[in-house]
Amino acid sequence: MEKRNPSDQIFKEPMHFRFVIHSDYLSDLLIEYLAIWLWLAEEENNFYVKDGIHDVPILMNAVMGSLVAISGGCTIVRPWEALVIGMVAALLVLFSIPIIDSLHIDDPTNTFAVHGVAGAWGMLAIGLFSVKDNMRNYTRDLNGLFKGGGWKLIGIQAMSCGILFSWSILVSSILLYIVHKAIGMRMPLEEEILGPDYVDHCLKHDGNAQIIKSFKEKTKQMRRY
Repeated sequence: MEKRNPSDQIFKEPMHFRFVIHSDYLSDLLIEYLAIWLWLAEEENNFYVKDGIHDVPILMNAVMGSLVAISGGCTIVRPWEALVIGMVAALLVLFSIPIIDSLHIDDPTNTFAVHGVAGAWGMLAIGLFSVKDNMRNYTRDLNGLFKGGGWKLIGIQAMSCGILFSWSILVSSILLYIVHKAIGMRMPLEEEILGPDYVDHCLKHDGNAQIIKSFKEKTKQMRRY
């Protein structure tokens, strides 16, 4: 099979495919670079840097949130609009993580911040920035609010977000209730002390590092006797 350079392929494909590939490439690359730049620009903020060391997991959360937000609209927004969407998504992820922690919601991998918050923003962004799609008619002949399309598309996207969140909460509540009645939701006392961040995901952070250290020291002392 002949190997082709992706850049050559972009300009040899028909026009309608060229637009999709070109827009997708630019959107993904630009928002990745922007998310990294945004994180590095805030070096002094303790959200991103601890003890003089860059917090790589937080950086990757910002990048992933940007990618999640632009995934739905990458073919129907312009590259500079993808930058704006990615930048806002990165900020939402970075600021929602400490808010979720302050509410004592256990989300060790920051899944809700990355996929929930950034995903919701990505859906709303389609209703703001998208243009009528003449290839696949993804937007059903509707333009976004900023493109003169009025409130209809943003309203549809907002309603979709509400439906998805409602469905997720309902189904999760039912499943958790079944698990609670079948095998119980409580973990053993030892694992509860260490916390699910460490027990289930092997994650150490400022909130559990001292507890893990003390637990291991106590365990060593008990083994001596």
